[in-house]
Parts: sequence; structure tokens; C-alpha cells
Amino acid sequence: MEDTARLTGIYGISNPGGRETNEDALLAVRVRDAILLAVADGLGGHAAGDVASRTAVEVLRDVVSREYHPEMGVEEIRTLLRLAHLRVHEMIKKRATGERAGMATTLVSAMIQGDNAVIANTGDSRAYILSDEIRFMTRDHSVVRDLIDRGEITMEEAETHPLRHVITHSLGNDPATDTYVQRLRKGDTLLLSSDGLHDSIDEGVLVRCATSGDPEVAARHLMRRALLHSQDNITVIIYRV
Repeated sequence: MEDTARLTGIYGISNPGGRETNEDALLAVRVRDAILLAVADGLGGHAAGDVASRTAVEVLRDVVSREYHPEMGVEEIRTLLRLAHLRVHEMIKKRATGERAGMATTLVSAMIQGDNAVIANTGDSRAYILSDEIRFMTRDHSVVRDLIDRGEITMEEAETHPLRHVITHSLGNDPATDTYVQRLRKGDTLLLSSDGLHDSIDEGVLVRCATSGDPEVAARHLMRRALLHSQDNITVIIYRV
């Protein structure tokens, strides 16, 4: 069963893919004069990953809705998203009892205020800014990303590395949050995705599909392509400037 989110110029879709349970969650809401987007991916093999991912988007929405005001600048929004990710971590830890012990999640979030996108990332869910190429992409918190950065493996070797799905930071386990500020240009596409999407589609296909048609057409095209190759949960949100 698919979950969807829709706002003007925005479409998000989440599909369990080849799994019985969808441990991904998505969010697309307006908060006063801004837009808040998020994708969370409960960690596979951990107890109650679906609870962790839903907790992530619920707490993120609550914190931002309570604390955000239109007078905030981008640095204040960066601080707010870091706070929200921390509050997610704290709530997951609080709820991780009994059969839920050990649950954790990734979380990539983005607040769009005017022409600015403020992005926060924990784990290996991603945010991209696309035009006719990838202009921006968040850095994964993963073992293979660290190996690539140290020059120990190539990007091609990372695609088949036995540790390619091992992440180094998550909310509920070992939190860390990177933040970015990016200026959006007319015609840009902001895309948020879980690894079930971006690990199953090469970059050229990702760019072509994400930037073609309206956001729903693009998101559903990406979903169809990912379902051909991925057995994981798959989630994508597209915002067209």
C-alpha cells in the first residue's frame, strides 16, 4: 500500500517495494510561509523501524510548527532543524523499550523559505537539487562514503561493496546531523529520497526522470523505475521551483 503527500508543486510517494512492512515515512507540509519536507527510513534489521520513521516525521513536524516563525533567517532555520533532529533522537530513545529496543532511523529534512532551501541530514537518505545535472547532493553517513572520501575505494567499487548498506549515524543510535543552505533557481527540482530509490537508479536516469513532467508524473516515473530493481522500501518527494 502506497503513502502519498501532495502540495502545490510538490508530490511525494512511499511504497513498501519488495517488503511486507514499509519502514519509510514521508512528510510534506506548509508551516506558515515555509514548506517542510522530510524522508525517514527505519533501519532494516532493527526492531520497529516503521515506528522509528513515523516518530521522526511526527516529531520533526511538531518541533518546526511550534518553533518556526517567518522572521527567521537561514542560520536560525539551520539551528532549528538541528534541534528538531536532536528531539527526534531523544523521542526514539524514549520509545525504544521492549520489542522496540534498538530502533533507529535516518532522516533528511528540508525547509524551503523563499529562494532558500535549508537541508539537514542524518544517515543515508538524501536530498538532491537537480537542473540538467546534479547541482547538489547531501553526503551519506555511511561506511562506503567514508572509504570513498579516504580514497580507499572508488565510486564504482562502492556500488557492490559488502558494507554498502551500513550507516555510521542514525537517530536513535549514534546521532549526527549535517546542514546545508542552497539557493534555489527557477526550474530547479529538489528531490528527497530513501536509499531504496537512489541506490537502484543510476544518476543519469535519476536526473532525467525527476526533471521531466510535473512532480507527480516525475515521482511516479522514478517509483516505477526503482521497483524494477529494488527489493527495499522506496520513497521519493519532488518539489519543483
